[in-house]
Amino acid sequence: MVNRLKERGWRLRGEVDADGATFLESGGWEVITGVGPLPGGTADQHSSAVGALALSAMSTCTKPPSPSPR
Repeated sequence: MVNRLKERGWRLRGEVDADGATFLESGGWEVITGVGPLPGGTADQHSSAVGALALSAMSTCTKPPSPSPR
């Protein structure tokens, strides 16, 4: 997933951290991705899944400009 974002112009912000999270940015957006095993007995409760992908996206909310008066 990270490689596909980079192919689309997203830039890495720093290195992958010790927990496996990757930070990327593009324009006013920031994305954090990470993968890892499901903790404890959680994997047993969710079919054959043994891991999870986490994705978080953030940006500043701004009010769109008002239409120009005619």
